Amino acid sequence: MSNSAAAKAHFKLLAKAFDSKGWRYKTDEDNLTMTTSFRGDDLTMPIIIKIDAERDLIRLHSVLETKFGEDKRAMGSVATSLINWRLVNGCFDYDMSDGQVIFRIVQSYRNCMLSEDVIIYLVNCLVGTVDDYNDVLTKMARGEADFNDLQRRINE
Repeated sequence: MSNSAAAKAHFKLLAKAFDSKGWRYKTDEDNLTMTTSFRGDDLTMPIIIKIDAERDLIRLHSVLETKFGEDKRAMGSVATSLINWRLVNGCFDYDMSDGQVIFRIVQSYRNCMLSEDVIIYLVNCLVGTVDDYNDVLTKMARGEADFNDLQRRINE
């Protein structure tokens, strides 16, 4: 299967997986992109899913509302590193230049066809991880929490 055919097949798989769960979404077929959002315990998480035909990847990411101010940028960098050390799948990306935090999870489909279950797992992993850590990251960005609070959250 060519890169393009595999990409299109996985894009269709995304819609099929979402439809099977009754999840809402919007698609951009020209760019092989899906946008959606999920409600966590306390916030709605915007999610972008992109099929990367060139590299045979499904990339999911969610931009957190939290941004670390200039005076807390080093704290944000260390905080995301501490969290990432504990994660099994996915990671928090951190932009030191503006304090933006993004959660990203990627799955290759090179030489294989993923299943709906894998797609659902990736979405659940993203939503669960962002929901688990957004509160402490937001509090740290606001100066309402410190590394001790983060360590307690990580150890829960």
